[in-house]
Amino acid sequence: MQEPLAVREEEPPAPAAPARLERLEVDYTALDALLADTNRVVERVQRLLKSR
Repeated sequence: MQEPLAVREEEPPAPAAPARLERLEVDYTALDALLADTNRVVERVQRLLKSR
């Protein structure tokens, strides 16, 4: 079996342009409530530790 004289390499495809992402709207209500609860617990523990 004979080998071809020249091997032609295919050019890689051009990179696709990334699609523009829409701005994501995030509702932080639950996170804000959790952080407020956490702050209250930390303050309570700090008061408890200072009173000892």
